[in-house]
Amino acid sequence: MQKIIPIYVFIVLIFLSCQDGKKKIDVEAQKAKIQLNGLSDKHPNKMQMVSLLNNYKEEFLECNSDLGSLKKQFLIQKQFSFRTKQSNVLVFLLFCKKQNDAITIAESNFVNANESTKCGVNGATLFVVKGKDKYEVNNILSHFAGEE
Repeated sequence: MQKIIPIYVFIVLIFLSCQDGKKKIDVEAQKAKIQLNGLSDKHPNKMQMVSLLNNYKEEFLECNSDLGSLKKQFLIQKQFSFRTKQSNVLVFLLFCKKQNDAITIAESNFVNANESTKCGVNGATLFVVKGKDKYEVNNILSHFAGEE
């Protein structure tokens, strides 16, 4: 009898850990998958940005926010805007033909941005992150930069 009790405890622990894993999978399945429709599949950073959007700890929702008129905006092929579901941080993705174009737009528009607005370049994509929570802005900035 004393040998049976630890076996039952072990089985219950395995069962409970499996249930927790199932809950995590269910939450991931509920997230809407982002596709970046309207951007050519040939853009070198499209699949990478789709993956980054769909694999962040928080869900991104597409929104109609706008950065306004930008200097050198003719270098932008396509622009998307998103916000995080819980923390309400805005993310703008500006897809360019080449990396130098993304850098040019960043230098022309965001060099003197305030602490609530930050930007970075990943390949031919400029990403601009805006929000009140500086910690979350930096987390998202690092995520899109590819830093871990």
